[in-house]
Amino acid sequence: MDQSGPIIEFKSKDGKIFRNGDHKRPNETLIVQISDPLGINLTKELGHSIILKDLTNDNSFDITDSFVYNNNSITTGEILISNYIQNEIDIIVSAWDNANNPSEKKIELFSAEEDKLKIYNAYNFPNPFVNQTKFTFELNKQAEISIIIYTLGGKKIKHIKNKNYQSGFHSVDWNGRNEFGKIISNGVYIYKIIAKNMNYRTHYIGKVAIYK
Repeated sequence: MDQSGPIIEFKSKDGKIFRNGDHKRPNETLIVQISDPLGINLTKELGHSIILKDLTNDNSFDITDSFVYNNNSITTGEILISNYIQNEIDIIVSAWDNANNPSEKKIELFSAEEDKLKIYNAYNFPNPFVNQTKFTFELNKQAEISIIIYTLGGKKIKHIKNKNYQSGFHSVDWNGRNEFGKIISNGVYIYKIIAKNMNYRTHYIGKVAIYK
């Protein structure tokens, strides 16, 4: 028996997935995608509509009639949220599948400056780490990313080379080894995430610790 509700995701028109706390450009379209193997309940029976609740003003919208199945699909469809919410994004969307299993998902998005390249939500985890850590960051525009690790004295010990990333959330793994493949000593190090494209360049500096 199916006891799981629909999968609800938020994305842009070009397919970028938004996570809670991400940044969205002012002119970027916001779409909610809802999918379930049994299909989505569109009957609008009492209590079974697709509901969008705007937490900024406590308004609710029945958006069931705006749901459109994707081409050649009876399990997945979309709704253009921008038709209902224009500015601040702090919403909850709830939906039901055809077995009457409910789901809801909340998302809050922050506004990103349109004209400049920005790095948001940069950190590494775990920190301190033993064998491997993951540098994570969010971009508001496409950019080449490189990460350089230094000692506290400023000596460069590792350069993770340039790689091109689309806007959105990304992560880069590091195994705690230097340019020569040797495990670095225990202690605290500085890392610098550098982002650049044809028009802009920016960076973020943080601290990472290794203890074995």
